[in-house]
Amino acid sequence: MKLLDYTDYEEMSTSAAAVVQKFLEKSKDSIKKYTIALSGGNSPAGFYEKLALVDTNWSRVCFFIVDERKVRPENPESNYRMIREKLLSRITIPEKNIYPVNVSYRTVEDCALAYEEKIKAFFNGSQVVFDLVILGIGTDGHTASLFPARPELEEKKRIAIPAHAPDRYKTRERVTLTFPVINRAQHRIFIVSGSSKSSVVKGVLKGDSLYPASRVKEDSLVFTDFKIPVR
Repeated sequence: MKLLDYTDYEEMSTSAAAVVQKFLEKSKDSIKKYTIALSGGNSPAGFYEKLALVDTNWSRVCFFIVDERKVRPENPESNYRMIREKLLSRITIPEKNIYPVNVSYRTVEDCALAYEEKIKAFFNGSQVVFDLVILGIGTDGHTASLFPARPELEEKKRIAIPAHAPDRYKTRERVTLTFPVINRAQHRIFIVSGSSKSSVVKGVLKGDSLYPASRVKEDSLVFTDFKIPVR
């Protein structure tokens, strides 16, 4: 993975948004929609605010969600709520271009199945390949809602699956994209904030299998707002 480490959150967020702007610029003549899957959490909030300032034709972009907690969209725990507040509400984009997870189904399994079908319908029978996936890294090395020592890590066939966070997390029931889908994307960017994650990020960069994020393809970009002293 390529590390781009900064000492300032705003600088990191601005730099990451500039990279995405370049991706969008390179694809501007394509006839197909540009697809981006977005993660929640605290780390990418500033990045989304910077991304909202990018000068591009947002009507040719479609947004998906990397993972979602089974809470109502107005709940502070909702990833979609944060993404809408920090990015989607600040740009001019048709609602039909936004694909959140429907969490209103009775079970998280039903939510995952419905989201999977929604994604399959968008790609109309073709293999699901997002243009860009935005990811984070947790203090336990998880990414998306793929946590250490969980069976979800081994999923090979499905696009979206139910996932369960450890007991220490407020909302355990989740829907998440799987590693095969994440790794098929044209580009992957990690946005990681907080120096407490320094040792974890170092482990991910070294490919430590203890951390699920290390399973993401090596050509991914890792943006941090702290320096990693030893590569």
